[in-house]
Amino acid sequence: MYNHGFRSVYKLNAHIVLVVKYRRKGINVEILNRLKEIITAPLKKWDCELLEFNGEPDRVHILIDYKPDKPLSTLIENIKVCTDDRDRNRLSARINEAISAEESLPGKLIRVIRLSR
Repeated sequence: MYNHGFRSVYKLNAHIVLVVKYRRKGINVEILNRLKEIITAPLKKWDCELLEFNGEPDRVHILIDYKPDKPLSTLIENIKVCTDDRDRNRLSARINEAISAEESLPGKLIRVIRLSR
């Protein structure tokens, strides 16, 4: 399905991969559901549609449909800030528990490693 603008027809999809620092396996179902809630808020704000969301123990895959008047780099930056700032302490504690008791993740938990259009 294509989107229609004034004198244009477009379909812009972006595949974003968010990765736990050092690719440690720390994402479980509870964390994945919370990340989905966190990520959908800026997408609604930016008038984008979440097409697909799934994850593995060390990464999260997001497929979004966005409009050409929205800069993709700014949208990704906004998603990164939201995943880093919101519930940082609670999410980092859960991820650390999922990894192991003796290891901890310093600094930012999630970073973007690949983007394909």
